[in-house]
Amino acid sequence: SEKSSDSITVGTDCSGLEVPILALRNLGIKFKHAFSCDNDPRIKTVIKQNFQPDKFHEDIKGRKAKTMANVDLYMSGFPCQPFSMAGYRQGFKDEKGRGTIVNYVIEYIEKKRPKIFVLENVKGFAVLDGGKYVKQVVQTLKGIRDEKSQSAYEIHHKIINTNDHGIPHHRERWYCVGFLKSVYPEGKKFKFPEAITCPPMTS
Repeated sequence: SEKSSDSITVGTDCSGLEVPILALRNLGIKFKHAFSCDNDPRIKTVIKQNFQPDKFHEDIKGRKAKTMANVDLYMSGFPCQPFSMAGYRQGFKDEKGRGTIVNYVIEYIEKKRPKIFVLENVKGFAVLDGGKYVKQVVQTLKGIRDEKSQSAYEIHHKIINTNDHGIPHHRERWYCVGFLKSVYPEGKKFKFPEAITCPPMTS
């Protein structure tokens, strides 16, 4: 069925328990869930019982990005593995095993050009080797070019602690948000939310 004009199309990789989809539901945003992907059979069962994406990919390494659905919003909480630009450039059958999961995430973004993407990882990924891997990932994302050979995406990234946003739990995560410039030229004005006071757990 066709999506309504005020609906967005969403896809997730390394989907886990589909917290992004739950967030969209809780916000009351109309969306079409195009695909999920996770290699854990237990997670597959949970997703299929609770979310019903149009397509479930069991292995991010075993699919072809070119044949996948286009989405407005793409989200991935990829695992914390060292990233190699050499591995990305040499393709996904790199003999030295550098074709890590994030390479497949970047491939989807490069091939399908979602209007917005949100990537998430543990703080450790952001500070590993002095931030080397985050710099490489961001540089590679900025290297995705439009028809004028300019950077196709406006990229923002930051480490955020749930403790700074009203949740009584210390959980630091690295977030990266990209806006397709041809659709959202105002993406350069994006700012991560400011910290708020965490309410006490007792009155």
